This record gives sequence, structure tokens and C-alpha cells, in this order.
Amino acid sequence: MDHFLNLMKMPQTGNNQPPLSDYERTMNIKRWREGTRAAHKLNVAERAAFCEQNNMTELELLQIEYGEDWWKQPLPLPPITWKFELGKDLVAPEQIPKLPTRMRQLHSWYKMQKSKLFGASYLDEDLHKGESRVWVDFEHLYQFYQQVALDLSIMTLWTVMESHKCRRCGINNIGFLDPSTVHENTVNLPSTVDYLYKAFLSMQDKRSILLSYNCFYHHVLLDISLNDSRIEVYDSRKSPLSLIQPVIDVLNK
Repeated sequence: MDHFLNLMKMPQTGNNQPPLSDYERTMNIKRWREGTRAAHKLNVAERAAFCEQNNMTELELLQIEYGEDWWKQPLPLPPITWKFELGKDLVAPEQIPKLPTRMRQLHSWYKMQKSKLFGASYLDEDLHKGESRVWVDFEHLYQFYQQVALDLSIMTLWTVMESHKCRRCGINNIGFLDPSTVHENTVNLPSTVDYLYKAFLSMQDKRSILLSYNCFYHHVLLDISLNDSRIEVYDSRKSPLSLIQPVIDVLNK
């Protein structure tokens, strides 16, 4: 008991500012809404501070700015200060030592390349669309390093790598679909429906079939179970389920 009493006597180092009143929060939100969107998009730190001060989440702020269809808008991005030039660094030189080990190794490999893109082979059992190669433009790799965009080609490459990893580890109950074949711009095409039909036929024994589904500037991971007729959605933006309704409709055909 003495221990806890002594803790209570210690000076507090937390936030000493009193919480904002409802009126203050309302006026802050009104002023924010009336400001230019362009100004808000440029300053990520300002957005984070505003959310913390007004006890809001980033998702709530997006809803204020864009209304109910906020999830159709691209997320605000910081300004790009390091331009892409083929063969030159993908990030500012002072940032290279701060990159994770694998990203530094990839960056060093990229600096030795002479072409505008690179490719990786995959088998039919990886994406269930025959044997071929996925090609990634180095400018898309630059966008990934700058954290401003995640191109479908990179997500396809990630999918192929995950498929390889499952085979190496003897995990045979997980299958993968091709993100570059099934996304918001192709989901209703007859060729896409045909691809899904053939892919599902070859993966009837899989416990999970994973698809990185791209829609509205965003990737959503779908975990499809054919045996249970179930789809689990993993979405960092917590978008409405209507976001993936087109792909659900196709899967129900």
C-alpha cells in the first residue's frame, strides 16, 4: 500500500492541458472544414496534431473533409521533395542509412541496374494464370520508397513472393489470386470472371485464398474461404463494405 501511495505523490508528467469544450471542438472543426484542402494535405504533422487535440481519428477527419464518401478519396500525402531520376537514389542520401536492411540492399541492387524495369518469374501454382513474369517499373519502386503510392505490379510481386514462401515452408492450404487481374477496373470483365472460375476450381482444397484488392487508391486484403462461403476483409481504413461489393457480386456468380 505504501508503494502506491508514494507513486501518487510523484509529480505527473502527462498532458496538463484541460480537455477542449464541445464548443471549442465544434469551432475547430468548422474552421478546419472551411480551410483549403490543399493546405491540409501538405502537412501531415498538422493533421495528426489536430486529431490529437480534438480527440479524433484520422478517419473521422477524412469524413469531415469529404463527407460520407471520404473512402473514395486518396489519403493526404506529404509533399515529395526528392524527385525520381533513373539510376539515381530513390530517397535523399541522408535517408539511406535509416532504411531497413532489406530496403538498403534492394536500393544498392537498383543502383547497379541499367534498364527501366525489372521482372520476376512465377509459376501457374503461384497466381493460377500460367507461367509468366511480373514486371515492375523502377519509378513505381521509387513511389514505394517515398510512401506515396503502391502500384499493382509491386503488390503482384509481393503475392508471388508470399506464394514462394508458402511452398518453401510446406504450407499447402493457402492460395493466392493475381492483384493485377482482379481489381476495381477489371472486376466485372468477362475475362476476370473466367479467371476466377478457373482459379477457384484449382484451389478447392485451400483453406484460405488471399487477394490484395485495389480500389479507390487503396489495397484491401480479402481472405476467401470456399468451403465456408466466407470472405474476411482486412482494411486499415475501415471503409464501408460497399467498397468491395463489386468483387463480392462477382464471387457469387
